[in-house]
Amino acid sequence: APGVEVPVVSRLWSNFYHTEKGTSFSSPLVAALAGLILSIDSTYTPVEVYNIITSTTDKIDPDGSYYYNYDEYGWTPYVGYGRINAYDALNVSSGAPHRPRDLVVSANALDEAQLDWNIIAEEVDQYKIYRAHTADEPPVNWSLVATIAAWEGYPNPMPVTSWTDVGTTVGFGPHKLWYYIVAVNLDSIESLPSNTDWIAWNKYGKKSIDEDFSRRVNY
Repeated sequence: APGVEVPVVSRLWSNFYHTEKGTSFSSPLVAALAGLILSIDSTYTPVEVYNIITSTTDKIDPDGSYYYNYDEYGWTPYVGYGRINAYDALNVSSGAPHRPRDLVVSANALDEAQLDWNIIAEEVDQYKIYRAHTADEPPVNWSLVATIAAWEGYPNPMPVTSWTDVGTTVGFGPHKLWYYIVAVNLDSIESLPSNTDWIAWNKYGKKSIDEDFSRRVNY
């Protein structure tokens, strides 16, 4: 929840904005989001509104020092459940599944692109995986490369949170394989896209000598 450098209307001067600090500024923002959620579906209970807001927050780390470590429930005493994300919350309120989060692309033992992600999987039926290969940033032309089931195993299915792009050869070079994921529920409603992530790609199918699988995450 915000509490530092929050833009506010000046109490002293008309047509003037300044910034304030203090966790009390979080309350009206969260209350406004709760009102927007109820404007979509007034039958939501307080618990349902609470769950939508807390499950769609961005897990921020303002200092970049991992000081704001979140517990197993996604909460920290420093910033609560994180920064509210009205766009995500209203999409979920409208019936869309939660978007996949924390997508990371790495190299597996065969030097193929390996995707791993997190999601609230109970509402998901399928994932659509999109890929782009380019030396440009950010990529423009994306292609749907796979549609996979969100659950596997019988009789006790487990959520799927990884996928291998079989046949790709990652390595060092100017070319990159970019990916993002979309979740689809049983009503065929799609989520917002996950973050994008990329890994260096050897387009000629040869392994890199230095095995430098550089990567970065883009939100």
